[in-house]
Amino acid sequence: MTEHFKTVKSMIASLRSEDPEARLNSMRGIHVIASTLGPERTRDELLPYLTDYLDENDEVLRVFANALGTMLQEVGGVSHVQSILGPLELLSSLDEVTVRDEAVSSLHNIGKAVFCESSEITAQARRDFVSLVQRLGQATPQCRSSATYLIGTAYAHVNNTVKTQLFSLFMSLCGDEEIMVRRSACIALGKHMTTVAESRTTEILNALAKFSRDASDGVRLQAVETAAALLAVIPQDLHGSVLNAFKTLVSDSSWRVRYMAADRFGKLAGGLAPAQVKQIMPLFRSLTQDSEPEIRASSVFNMASVLAVCPDVTSKREVLLGGCRLASDDNAHVRMCLASALLKSVEHTPMEMWTQHRCSHMQLSSCQPVRQTSASLWFQAL
Repeated sequence: MTEHFKTVKSMIASLRSEDPEARLNSMRGIHVIASTLGPERTRDELLPYLTDYLDENDEVLRVFANALGTMLQEVGGVSHVQSILGPLELLSSLDEVTVRDEAVSSLHNIGKAVFCESSEITAQARRDFVSLVQRLGQATPQCRSSATYLIGTAYAHVNNTVKTQLFSLFMSLCGDEEIMVRRSACIALGKHMTTVAESRTTEILNALAKFSRDASDGVRLQAVETAAALLAVIPQDLHGSVLNAFKTLVSDSSWRVRYMAADRFGKLAGGLAPAQVKQIMPLFRSLTQDSEPEIRASSVFNMASVLAVCPDVTSKREVLLGGCRLASDDNAHVRMCLASALLKSVEHTPMEMWTQHRCSHMQLSSCQPVRQTSASLWFQAL
């Protein structure tokens, strides 16, 4: 036991070592240190010590932020959650995005523990968590960016009055003046706010429409993924609003946005009703004819996913025809993507359709790298 205490004492001393590797190794053992000190000393001494003098090394801070998400037992349980929320709130405000991400992830974990049960013991913890989110949402751009990811954690577990406050805060962050905040809000809309979409559909769809027309292509880029995610949670009769946003993104002036649209095309199509899938066939054709070879390659590479959700032979023929036109594309990478897509598309199309497009294989065979790719793929299928 004496040896154990000596080791822990050495680890605590190393937390202020000039050697960053020594500090990192000690921080990785923070659970051992906390368990040895006990809940009271961890709350009153260890965490304030680490928070008052934050390390300058981002990796040390990432490890600290990650560890805090699993330290509830070491501080004495949910009733003492404030001792963890304080350091995480500070870490959520830092400039380094990877540290903020770890802090937000840990806050998600803490939030699940806080909101998993309703009792007098956890009531104050729930209020503390909501207050933290609200403070972050009104502070610096870094804080507001972190807040966008946390609103959804609390939203489903609070009363209607607080729900209204949190949703109002989220909507204001969707229109924030800072690009980084709007981008985070767009990501959060698709990842953490899907439960909200069931009751706030109109506002959510309006936010998506604004994101699809945002001045920053970084925000519009994220809107593609968000559009696909929202299809799974909103009523089918409102899918048209999502499609309108997606149409805007497919014709975006930024090649990065169009590339993302091509890459996620199959996922988005999979969330549509059969009748609506037909409506996006012209969009697929547009992407296969894009001026950027990377976009043509991405769209045709996902051709099998699109064919899998096509409701009828006519739609499948239109997709296959658009893809096979790229057999004579000037770019070898585009043709190689087509070769890969053709093999994966076999199970989703009637055999007679392949005889109509057999010329594609002949054209693809004119390029040595494509021949090798095509041959390799066929052998894998045997």
